[in-house]
Amino acid sequence: MRLVLIVLAGSIAFSACSNASSSTSTSTASSGRADGKSPCAGFGVAQAAELMGVPATEVKQNLGNITPSTRSCDFVAGDKRIGFSVTVEESVDAAKRVLENAKETYEMALRAQEKATGKEIPEGAYSDIVNIEDEAIWSVTNGTILGRRKNVTYQVMFPNERRGQAAVARKIAEGI
Repeated sequence: MRLVLIVLAGSIAFSACSNASSSTSTSTASSGRADGKSPCAGFGVAQAAELMGVPATEVKQNLGNITPSTRSCDFVAGDKRIGFSVTVEESVDAAKRVLENAKETYEMALRAQEKATGKEIPEGAYSDIVNIEDEAIWSVTNGTILGRRKNVTYQVMFPNERRGQAAVARKIAEGI
């Protein structure tokens, strides 16, 4: 129950942030790098269409500013959805700290969840995802992938399943 609430709260916050200051378009996002020139670290309609297996003309994008350095990126085609946030950190070390802090937070959330339910979660709070540069982890507690490439961090919330999130994370990392 607690896990569902954590994931639901994250989804609601993501949707609210992506609608707060957003623009909807069916065109491909700019193809620059994650240096402030590309809204979603080089990920756009073309990449979303490829992963969803639909024509680019069917993909609607909704981009929004969560903070001055964090962008929400949402792509929808019918019942298929890709949603993530991208943050340009001050440095590579700052981005590494984001992942280290997340690991600690996930561990605390796991202990709280285990204590509340009385059930041990054998797979632990998170797992490293291989083949995604520079690093990425999947959270058992909130069902998302958090990754880092250079000084950019990203969190993939949609699609809901891990394999789909990993495919999105790889595409994001390629664009950075």
